[in-house]
Amino acid sequence: RALDVFAEAALHAFFGVFLMMATTTLIDEFAGPTSALGIDPIEDQRLAGGLAWSYGEAPTLLMLLYVMHRWSRDDTAQATAADRRADAHGDRELDAYNDYLTRLHQKDS
Repeated sequence: RALDVFAEAALHAFFGVFLMMATTTLIDEFAGPTSALGIDPIEDQRLAGGLAWSYGEAPTLLMLLYVMHRWSRDDTAQATAADRRADAHGDRELDAYNDYLTRLHQKDS
């Protein structure tokens, strides 16, 4: 999910910068109404690109915080469940590791 958020943020940023740096209008049909209002279509497109780029940052940050919070919460729940399972039934890997450390300690002594 975090990778999706990063990918979408990069896509919106790329699109916004693309619009800001364009020397011609992306779609000519939109140039007519803006020209009739006395607005330069290229400047209007550059403003739209800046807005697309900047307005994408805050929602992306909020979504990233939400995704990271959920990830942390799920990881904590999984660790708690694994600890309960290990307390109830034992943990073969942990027991084997502790036996290994005990043998090393006895070997050094």
